[in-house]
Amino acid sequence: MSIRHQMRARVEELFKIMIESESFPREEEVTVYAVFVPREKDWGEERIEVSEHELSLEDKDSVKAFLDRTTREALEGDVKNLYLACYVFESEEGLRIVTKEKGLPEDKIKSRIERMREDV
Repeated sequence: MSIRHQMRARVEELFKIMIESESFPREEEVTVYAVFVPREKDWGEERIEVSEHELSLEDKDSVKAFLDRTTREALEGDVKNLYLACYVFESEEGLRIVTKEKGLPEDKIKSRIERMREDV
């Protein structure tokens, strides 16, 4: 399996976990953050990269664009020794992190996203 296919499989696997989450807002457009962290676990907030996406599950083009863009970003991140660690979305309880990883710096990830929101 090529690197691109492996990345796409990872992107889709996390996506499936996210949309199956009870707190994921299925009937509306939602902002989803793709979070990339260093492989060597040097998880300073400044080393965490985040990309913001608008996603509507009811719009197949929106879903395809999300998966395509996130796959491309994951491939670009791989070159920089970063990997797709999680997706984050806004729920009624606040920012919700969706991951298969253990030990992610959730507080730093949330702080990085909050800072990014303030800069906009």
